Amino acid sequence: MEIDTPWTPDEIKFLYNFKNSPNYNGWTNYNQGQWLEAERLLTYSETLRKMKCNCEVSQVMSSVKSMMEAAYPKIEEIYKLENGLL
Repeated sequence: MEIDTPWTPDEIKFLYNFKNSPNYNGWTNYNQGQWLEAERLLTYSETLRKMKCNCEVSQVMSSVKSMMEAAYPKIEEIYKLENGLL
């Protein structure tokens, strides 16, 4: 699946850091606001928008994880290129 990448550098940084945070990876210091912000940013992508769940916040997490897993390789590549890590 080809993912369009409509995000600004700051949005890429947020998504990259969110994916690698304890909040994403195990409920430590669970922050609902970060999940909702990630959902908002991920749905800027036409491709990912189709994966969005119109559901309760508790189910938003699985929707965000699906979108993030689909987009993360591209997000990581862009982040590393912009930060001189590649």
